[in-house]
Amino acid sequence: ALYTDAKKNLSDAIRFACEDFLGVFVAFDGEIISGTHAVKLKTRSTDSFKSINFPTVADIKLGKITYNNALSYGEHWDKFETHVLRPFKVKTDLCEDIFVLKIYPGIKPDIFDFIKEHYKGVIIESFGIGGIPNENHDIVAKVQELAEAGLAVVITTQCLYEGIDLDIYAVGKRLAKQKVIYAGDMTTEALTMKLMWALGNYEKLSDIKTFMETPFFADRNY
Repeated sequence: ALYTDAKKNLSDAIRFACEDFLGVFVAFDGEIISGTHAVKLKTRSTDSFKSINFPTVADIKLGKITYNNALSYGEHWDKFETHVLRPFKVKTDLCEDIFVLKIYPGIKPDIFDFIKEHYKGVIIESFGIGGIPNENHDIVAKVQELAEAGLAVVITTQCLYEGIDLDIYAVGKRLAKQKVIYAGDMTTEALTMKLMWALGNYEKLSDIKTFMETPFFADRNY
């Protein structure tokens, strides 16, 4: 390619890695984005990655790092761990038996039977703030079957911003009564890896639910 932003992105990443700041981050187009909030929105542009539901951590221009003042509001700084009291340890056990299901109008219940037989966890991308079509087929009942079968069922939204709230509509309230995991405002990308790790390191669904719904390094705001 005649032009590539790879050199600058790599240089920015190395510079920020030298900072006394813990976590996983994406250095792209002069911005430092919390890894759990980074989503690629464009295929060709140099500003293709954006931070979803969280301020960018810092900007890098001409090699100078400037932290975002917006982190001072909403207790954003407090969500990062600035020091570790125990030795660093890598835990790489992952369970890849998960399914990401995007709800669509007219979805048939058979897919839930397939998921129940072949997977240990599922991330369900609902409509809006937590809606699931339930007129022609009792999809909520199928979700309940998954939970009762011992699957880790995560409910999230197809919308990028602002997250879910199952207490708004009747269908959501029915889901809330099940043993589902609230995604909050996490991205599907972050949920996928977090669920894979949780299933690989915990056996009890209660422990998996607690881990998934607990913020780590600012991966969720609620």
